[in-house]
Parts: sequence; structure tokens; C-alpha cells
Amino acid sequence: LITIPISVLQSETDKMHIKQVVISGFRSFRNQGEIEPFSPKHNVIVGRNGSGKSNFFNAIQFVLVAPKFATLRQEDRQHLLHEGAGSSVMAAYVEIVFDNSDGRLSVDSDEVILRRTIGHKKDEFFLNRKRIQKSEVISLLESAGFSKSNPYYIVQQGKVANLCLMKDKDRLNLLKEIAGTTVYEERRAESLKIMNETVNKQERIAEVLSFIEERLDELEKEKEELTEYDHLDKRRRALQFTLYDKELSKVTAQLETVESSRSEQMVEQQELFSRVRDLQDDSGMAEDALSGAQQGLDRLLTRRAAKAEECETAIERRSRLQVELQEARAAESTRTSALEEYRARLQEVKAEIGERDEELAGLEPTYVVKRTQLEELQRELAQSQARMETLYGKQGRGQQFSTEEERNSFLQKQIDILEGQIANKSTLLSRLQREANESDAALKEEARRIEAAKKEHQDKVAKLGELDKSVSEVLRVRNEHQETRKEAWRELESVQEELQQCRSDLEKGKQMLNSTLPRNVSLGLATVERIAQEKNLGTAYMGPLIDNFSLKNEAFRTAVEVAAGNSLFHVIVDTDSTAAMLMKELERRKAGRLTFLPLNQLRVPPVNYPDSGDVRPLIEVALEFDAVVEPAMRQVFGKKLLAKNLDAAAIHSRESQLDAVTVEGDVVSRK
Repeated sequence: LITIPISVLQSETDKMHIKQVVISGFRSFRNQGEIEPFSPKHNVIVGRNGSGKSNFFNAIQFVLVAPKFATLRQEDRQHLLHEGAGSSVMAAYVEIVFDNSDGRLSVDSDEVILRRTIGHKKDEFFLNRKRIQKSEVISLLESAGFSKSNPYYIVQQGKVANLCLMKDKDRLNLLKEIAGTTVYEERRAESLKIMNETVNKQERIAEVLSFIEERLDELEKEKEELTEYDHLDKRRRALQFTLYDKELSKVTAQLETVESSRSEQMVEQQELFSRVRDLQDDSGMAEDALSGAQQGLDRLLTRRAAKAEECETAIERRSRLQVELQEARAAESTRTSALEEYRARLQEVKAEIGERDEELAGLEPTYVVKRTQLEELQRELAQSQARMETLYGKQGRGQQFSTEEERNSFLQKQIDILEGQIANKSTLLSRLQREANESDAALKEEARRIEAAKKEHQDKVAKLGELDKSVSEVLRVRNEHQETRKEAWRELESVQEELQQCRSDLEKGKQMLNSTLPRNVSLGLATVERIAQEKNLGTAYMGPLIDNFSLKNEAFRTAVEVAAGNSLFHVIVDTDSTAAMLMKELERRKAGRLTFLPLNQLRVPPVNYPDSGDVRPLIEVALEFDAVVEPAMRQVFGKKLLAKNLDAAAIHSRESQLDAVTVEGDVVSRK
């Protein structure tokens, strides 16, 4: 901030001068200390080149709206801001404090403060700390002598030298500008131009006056003609009135005759219309009956086709079951024959086992005796052979062997051979004993297998009986289920027929209801329904109010319809965003107008109902609805009372400030 007391060159008799200049952020001025006040007469500013002398006088011209600072673009304002080191300057201002004790400036103050502030996007003027328009600043300065037409209230460097070197004509023009006579010459030229335009206008006015006088003469003649025409026209209208009156009397008589005949014809026409309406009603009823019969015929045809398909399916199933039955019978026969074969084989095996047992029982003593005899014979044979060999040995031993060693060797060989034979006989005996044991084991195994076969046969017979029982039970259950399914199909067809009839009645009811509604409401309801299906809104869209409640008794229908009025067709939605979306869609499609009830925005204050037997809250007595739509129901029906009669409705409506309605539909408003 720079505070510099300075004054312009003034005469001793002129008191107006600059008392102070405040500069901030303008060109080279950013931070400058205060200087002692100058004299209000003459002051000289000296300094080195680049010290800011020119910028100081530019700041004064900047505030006084000199021609080069009159209109500044953004880049011009940017160049005027201080661009020194450090942070950049975003705004700058220059403030001049004038001594206005002589009242030269048309401001009711001895001191006038004029400030101009600029920035990247602003250029503002302030007078005594109050913002004013640029045009007001220019007018104020021109009133004090700072005119744009006389820019020499500040003599810049080089102007005096140019004045000395000027031609006489240019010097004269410059003196005129300094003296301010150029303004008067410009004004004189403007006045002459205005005078010429005025003369031209006078000539045009004279021509217009001449035309007007001629026109007045013509209008005067036309006035006389019009007066005569009015006189004749009055006579004509009098004659016409006389003629019209006579004709009116005649026509009135004729009209009375025609009116009487028309009344008779109207009566006949009303009778014909009533007959036509009756015929139309009968025709409509007949058409409805025909349509219902046709629909019933279509359903019967559909049922017949379904029954035919069911019959074909049953025939195919019967054929398949017959084939399966034949296969089962063949399998049963096969199982029976196999069972008989098993039984026959079992008898044969039993007989054979008996024979073998008898034979074994008969052979076993003989076998024991024979085996004992065999053992005895074998023992005797062995003893006989041993004796014979001993005898033979004794007989030829002396001749056979020459020495005792040969004899011993021969005897040892014979002993070995005998031991080998004994070993072979023992092996044979062991093998025979083993074969006998194996035969006994085989007999026992065969007996065990026969017992196992008997048990398996008994198990299979028992299992076959159980399977037969289970097959019979399954067949019985299947037949019961088939009968149950057929009965369910018949019930389903009946329910579908009833549902189709209900849908048809519902569509007719909707069509009749839409015919009674305004077109924009019916169109809006249909469009909103389609939008909800297209956008899959689900529970966010709950439909019109009329679809969200049911009557506890049909006797309350009239009272509910009268109490709700057009609110029956207000649409209930979950949130205001859903309502906004649906409204935008309606506007975009230009498909009617509706009122929405967003549940999240409904705030219904509690209502104090009167405690009387003559009136009851309509919402509690007549309506049933889901809890989720209760705010919407209370919004529409919350301030409605159901009264016994009109007198009770009037009394309690006035006392409780609630609307009351009777069962017959008579309404008493709280207003």
C-alpha cells in the first residue's frame, strides 16, 4: 500500500486539488513508504530513470479515466498488475482523495475519495467507498472539467515541445481543444444538423396537414351522405320491422302448430328411443351371453381335446401295461416252471441222498469187515513172504555167497527193498485213508449244500410272495394316484374357467371404469402400468389407491366413493424418486397426468376422533388394507367420519373439524 500526498498545478484562487494518492499493486508500485504532504500549490516529482515517475502519473490518469485507460480488455488489465518478484498480484487499485471544499465536484462533501480497482475479471469504481458505474464517474469528472474532449488537464512529457514545433493551424486547433471551444463547435454542428432535420420535419408536417384538410373535406361530404343514409335507413328498418312483425305473427302461429306436432313426435321418438335402448340392452345381454357361451364352448372344446389326448395316453398306457402284464405272466410262468424243476431236482437229490445213505449204511459194515480181512491178509502175506524169503535165503545162502560180507551186503539190500515196499504200502494205505476221508467230507458238503438250497428256495418263495404283495400294493396306490390326478385336473379346469371368467369380468369392469374417468387419468393409469412392467418395479409400484383396499361391507361402497372422490385413482409408490421417474416417463410419452402418493414422504398427523356412537372413523369401519399402504390410506381417509344420519354428520363435523359422510353418500365438509 502506497500513500502519497500530491497536488496538481492549481492557481492561488482555485482551491480544488489532490490531497492524497493511494496505490496498491499497480505496475511498479507494490510496497512504498509514506511521504510528507506536498503543498496544495506547486509540487515537483524527481527521481532516477525507472523509479516510477511515469507510472505514478499513469496511475492518476488511470483513475481519471484518461482515453488510453477508458476501455481495458483482460490482457490490458493483466499488464497493469504488478509483476515483480515474489507472489503474483491478483488485483490492484488506485485511490485519489480530492479537496472539494469549493464544491467543484457535484458531491455533498468537502473531501471526495475516488478509487478504481482492477483484476483479471473485474474493473470497478468506488466513490466515497461506495460502488458506482463507470458512466457516473465520467459524468462527475466532466462536471468538474475533466472532459474527454479536452484531455490536456494533464500536460504529459513532450507536449510543450510538440506545441512549439506545430503549424499554426494545428496550434490553433490545439488551443481550441485546450480552451474547450471544440466542444461548442461540435455542438454547433449538431445543432445545425438538428435544425436541418427540423426544417425537413416541418415540410413533411405541412404536407401531412394538407392531406388532412383534403381528407376532412372528403369526410364532410361523406358525413352528409351518411346523415341522409341514416334517415333512409331508419325508414327502411321501420318498414322492415312492420313486414317482419307481420311475418313473425304468421310464423309464430305456424311455429305453434309445428311445436305441437313436434311435441307429439318427441313423445313418439322418446318411446322409440326407449324401445331402441331396451332392444340394445337385450342385444348387449344376448351378445354377452353369446360371448360367454362361445367362451364356454371354446373351453369345452379345449377340455375335449385334452380328454382325447388323455384317452390316447390312457390307451397307450393300457397297451403298455398289458404288454408288461404278459411279460410278468410269462416271467411268473417261467419262475413257476423253474420252481417246479427246482422242486423236482430237490426230490431227486433227496431220493439220491436217501439211496446213497442206505447204500452207505449197508456197505459200511462190509467195508469194515473187508478192510479188517484185507489188513489180516496183508499181514499174513507179509509174514509168509518173510518166511519164504528166509527159507530161500537159508537154502541158497551157503551156495550164493562165498564170504560173509557178500551175504551181509545182500541181506542189507533185501532189507532196504522190504523197507521200501513197506513204505509204499504205508503210502498207499494213507492215500486210501485220505480218499475215504475226502469222500466223507464230500458227502457232508453235499448234504450242507442241499440244506442251503432248501433254505434258499424257501427264502425265494417267501421273497416272491412279498414282491407279489408289494406289486399289488404299488398298483393299487398308482391307480389311486391316477384317480386323484384326474380329479385334480378336473378341479384345475374348473378353476381355470372361473379364473378366465373373472378376468373377463375384470377387463369389462376396467373398461367401464375407464369410460367414466377423464381421458388423461385413464391414459395415465394404463401407461404407468406398462412402465411398471417394462422397468420391473415390483413392490415399488403399488397401483392406484382403489386397488389397495377392500370393503368390509358392500353397504359402505357409496360412502367410500364419495369420501375419496378423485383420490381413488391416485397412484401409490414407495419413494418420491420412483414418483419422479414415473412422472418424467409420462411427460416424455405425453400420456396423461396422475397424482402420486410416495409413502416415504407422507406425514399424516394423528387425528382425534370423537367418542360417539353416532359417528365412527371411516378408515376403521369400512376399509381393509395392508399395513404397508396405511400412510396413503390415512392421507385420503384419515379425516373422514362415517355418520348415522345427516344431522349427526353436521354436528360432529363442525365440532371435530373433520369431514363426515353418511352411508347414503351425503357429505358434510369441515370447511
